[in-house]
Amino acid sequence: MTGDGPFVIGRRPTCDMFIDDPTVSSHHADLRRTDDGWLLIDVGSLNGTRVNGWRIRDTVLHDGDWIQMGTVSLLFEQDR
Repeated sequence: MTGDGPFVIGRRPTCDMFIDDPTVSSHHADLRRTDDGWLLIDVGSLNGTRVNGWRIRDTVLHDGDWIQMGTVSLLFEQDR
């Protein structure tokens, strides 16, 4: 992804990051660049968002963080 976002993550095909899984909400989370880094924001999803096993509302991501949305797991890696 390029730019600062917000990037919409979810099951809706029009999302910036489309995840075709029934445990992911249609608009599950937003990702935006801040002065502190990439901020992941759960936007009230039904199954929640976890980072490294911890349920979050919002958190700044770090290289190597594991993100779980529903039953889908993603690895966050900084641009190199």
